[in-house]
Amino acid sequence: MLAVGSVVSLQLPLGGPQGPVDMLGRVTALVPPRQIVIALDQPWRGQLRVGLERIGPESTRVRVRAEVDERGVEWLLRRRGWPARQPADDDGDYRIGLLTSKSGPGADLVLSTLVGADEVAFERQCLAMGLRARCRTLSLVLDESTRERIGDAAAAGLWTAFGYFQQLPTAENRAFLARYRDAFGPCAPPVSTLSESTYSAVHLYGAAARRARTIRGG
Repeated sequence: MLAVGSVVSLQLPLGGPQGPVDMLGRVTALVPPRQIVIALDQPWRGQLRVGLERIGPESTRVRVRAEVDERGVEWLLRRRGWPARQPADDDGDYRIGLLTSKSGPGADLVLSTLVGADEVAFERQCLAMGLRARCRTLSLVLDESTRERIGDAAAAGLWTAFGYFQQLPTAENRAFLARYRDAFGPCAPPVSTLSESTYSAVHLYGAAARRARTIRGG
């Protein structure tokens, strides 16, 4: 039975080609209902939080979730082959994306599902840590505003699943953007695939209201 002060030896699959990691430490806290706080002596000196979750109400199996501290993030980055340094304006939280991207040495592609500010921070860090120079990123949710905030250098080599960007070099798109700026001014937000969905939703709502002759539900 575990108690505060108990010595703990764990083998956890924390990723990387080397296989599971042997960890040694001692219990410093038991947090209800099923979380253990461990002060680690190896492989790094720091803190590890281990959460236990039963898989199904009748199952005897449990799912283990490990949360590492800042020193643990540094150690894991080095284990995956990434330098542990970070940009001066980064608070460290987004380096976890590099650990979970399966983007260690030899990878050709990073699949990003991050959105908004998280995507901006992640892509800037990819550039700072040398990832952009050797492989591409496919971002599933990269819109015009996010691309603008990522910046040209960090966005080089990015691919996206979205179907429209306002930089499309066609006469039809230039005419559309001219009408958009005339209607909403030069400081209006960039047009993107999300704008298209919003435009279609407004027209769908209007058509439904006209057909029902009311804007009330039911």
